[in-house]
Amino acid sequence: MTKGRAIGLALAFIPTLSGCFESNTEIADTIYLGRNIITMDDANPIARAVAVKDGIILSVGSREKVLQSKGPDTQYISLDDHALLPGFIDAHGHVTIQAQSNSMLNVAPQPVGPVDSIDSLKSVLTEYAESNDLKPGEWIIANGYDDALLAEHRHPSRRDLDAAVPDNPVVLLHVSLHMAVCNSAALDILDINHQTPSPAGGEIERFSDSREPTGLLKEAAMMAIFSKMPTSTMAESQKQLVDTLSYYAQSGITTVQEGAMSPDGLALLQTVAESKKLVIDVVGYPHFRSFSEDALMSLNYGNYENNFKIGGIKIVLDGSPQGKTAYLTMPYLYPPEDKPDDYLGYPQVDQDKLTDRMTRYYAANIPVLAHANGDAAADQLIDAVEIANTAHPGDHRTVMIHAQTVREDQLDEMNTLGIVPSYFSAHTFYWGDWHRDSVFGLIRASRISPTASTVSRNMPF
Repeated sequence: MTKGRAIGLALAFIPTLSGCFESNTEIADTIYLGRNIITMDDANPIARAVAVKDGIILSVGSREKVLQSKGPDTQYISLDDHALLPGFIDAHGHVTIQAQSNSMLNVAPQPVGPVDSIDSLKSVLTEYAESNDLKPGEWIIANGYDDALLAEHRHPSRRDLDAAVPDNPVVLLHVSLHMAVCNSAALDILDINHQTPSPAGGEIERFSDSREPTGLLKEAAMMAIFSKMPTSTMAESQKQLVDTLSYYAQSGITTVQEGAMSPDGLALLQTVAESKKLVIDVVGYPHFRSFSEDALMSLNYGNYENNFKIGGIKIVLDGSPQGKTAYLTMPYLYPPEDKPDDYLGYPQVDQDKLTDRMTRYYAANIPVLAHANGDAAADQLIDAVEIANTAHPGDHRTVMIHAQTVREDQLDEMNTLGIVPSYFSAHTFYWGDWHRDSVFGLIRASRISPTASTVSRNMPF
């Protein structure tokens, strides 16, 4: 297969190619023929043909069996050395955020973007303002900056951004989406100054010699940005979403996730679904801080309508390890400059409130995706699930999103409670050496996303 490539078969409602091995008397629109048709069905792992009608698989199996569905107008497609697979499922993603990001200025490091230092960041911002002939007061929203991969290994400050574009409000969203940096013009609009207190579950970082904000807003502190920065019109947002879904489909992904849905995101997805423009399935999880409890409990969970469903509720327990806001039981190898040596990060949810929420959601049989990067945050979730599951036992399938630093004892408890880890294995590609040399040290960094330990317990992940 060195000359071929993999093709995801984007057909409606078919997560695998299994269960279709019986012949069907209906006439197919299209029959795919090939040597590398991979079904993901252990009983029948390889097929030689697939018959399709109106976007639905009629049969999968041998050529002889599948060709029973041929008709005079059936189209035949020879796959040659290409592989044909079922459509891929996005196990954790943010499709509406991705749609918005596609219209933002890219300030990510290589290989994703062009920024590898504070100076190159300044140049990109200045060039963008000049090439777009921005007037004073017009916003610049940029996405993907990464202090871990900048040459200086630090966050840019408001002073850096002011030097590049002093007359335009600038917001740089961190690659983790757990923090952002604003310049002075943006901070003025957000009404954040030396007197503004840090909110619960977040931090307004200050310069070491004063109370003046550096521009870095962490976790809950960055939420103020989204109510002030300009947004796309509904028509623009719909086009961005449809274009993004087509991009996913071209990569063979047939079910995508919005793992932190806002009220605006829900309205957007419902509007596009009603217009029957969702070309693939979308599963949304409303963010627990973005909706009132009454609103969360009143949503219709688990039922597709026009290729969209609300799958459950998203809870965020801590931040990101590369941004050093994940909640740990052991200190960071090198804490942020303004933090003591015993700095552990911090939780975003009080334990009692988390337990109360989990118990309420378990009683209503609402699935939960819980973001927990640090092992202390994982402890919070495990403790809450144990209490909730005792009160309301069942197959709740709570998912621990990222679960990057879970310990062996935690995996044992997760296995007992039915908590499914959803690992962020791409961290080792982008930030493996950063985690080893700055965040965790060699021993803890070597256990990021412990899939071998998970497999040895026969746990799903």
